[in-house]
Amino acid sequence: MADPMYHWKLMEQTDPELSEKTRQWRSQICAHGAIPKKYVELMRVAMAAMVRSVPTERAHIQHAIKNGATTEEVFEMLSLVLMWAGVPAYRELCLNLEDILDPFFQGEPSP
Repeated sequence: MADPMYHWKLMEQTDPELSEKTRQWRSQICAHGAIPKKYVELMRVAMAAMVRSVPTERAHIQHAIKNGATTEEVFEMLSLVLMWAGVPAYRELCLNLEDILDPFFQGEPSP
């Protein structure tokens, strides 16, 4: 799999000033606030599914699980993807995350 951070590394190499401004902007947006981190990560997965960004889906589902998302919360997020983005997005998300979700839903340790 390609480096999921390649786009940020490329920006840093080609335009350090833009990279720094973007880093500051992302830090401001991603600052921990009123919504617990696991829910923010689940929302990021759902948004990534809607725009079909597999690397983003994979990164943020792992963050959600590491931040304590339960199987019930993950499935509810998957259900919301189905409702808002349709069967193709739901199916694609499940297939793209099968290696992460299967052990999680089977009660095995998450990656």
